[in-house]
Amino acid sequence: EEAALPIVNAASDAEADGGGSDETSSDQPPASEGLEGCSFWNDREAKVVAAIVGRLLKGQHVTPAQIGVITPYRAQRQLLSREIGSVLGGLETAASGGLAIDTVDGFQGNERDLILVSLVRCNSDGRVGFLADPRRMNVAITRARRGIIVVGHRDTLSKRDTMWRRWVEWVAGSGGAVHWENIRSSFVP
Repeated sequence: EEAALPIVNAASDAEADGGGSDETSSDQPPASEGLEGCSFWNDREAKVVAAIVGRLLKGQHVTPAQIGVITPYRAQRQLLSREIGSVLGGLETAASGGLAIDTVDGFQGNERDLILVSLVRCNSDGRVGFLADPRRMNVAITRARRGIIVVGHRDTLSKRDTMWRRWVEWVAGSGGAVHWENIRSSFVP
């Protein structure tokens, strides 16, 4: 019998800027953001999102056409496409199944039953870039018909008094925030 699927609202809570936390396993790189041109990416977050998508599809909880993956940055969209394609055995498989991977701006006007959001930003200063725009936050968290999984760095999102801080506090207060390391074994063999 397959284990129940964990409900995740926020994950990938390792320390920013290369520092590790006691909860981070040695085989996982610390979460950090990178910059490609004017666009940010986060390799660990992309791997987390790909693992979640793989588990959802493997467990036949949803079909590819029911899933949308959203991120504010083009570089992260490209990285997510590669990682998810790798997990699914090729990007063509994901695309032909209708799984949508796009930027927040590109996904505007679309919906899916389940949305995964990769927030990308992970730094000790609490800089969130595009995420500071309330319109982008609105699009990112309102595209789901049935459920949303937000993957982000809790410390970065909570550093400053922003709408993301209030949202993270609300999610944590309702019991919806989960550290990736606490559920990773449910998603990665």
